[in-house]
Amino acid sequence: MGLAGLPPTQFGFHAQQAVEKLLKALLSERGISYPWTHNLKDLINLLTKSGETLPRTPLAIMELTAFASVWRYDDPPQEMLLDSAEASDTVRILREFVVKRVAELNRQV
Repeated sequence: MGLAGLPPTQFGFHAQQAVEKLLKALLSERGISYPWTHNLKDLINLLTKSGETLPRTPLAIMELTAFASVWRYDDPPQEMLLDSAEASDTVRILREFVVKRVAELNRQV
């Protein structure tokens, strides 16, 4: 079981959703269009091309992509494992980064 008693696949889904929304918020703040996607690598690539350097995180952000639709639409495979503490720290670090960057971008306007 993950944090708050959630199975790893369900916890991974929520972690992926949080990261996806944070990346899309930063893209939006920068005025960058993005496709309808749950693929975190695609979103990261757009940010990187715009000059953003994302912070180092305990879990490679892209690893969460696998949890995007599997839990929501399919029966999750039993072998999908996730260190929920690393996932939580990853979401926290990314959230702190995005909040800081959005504030910086708003000051530049």
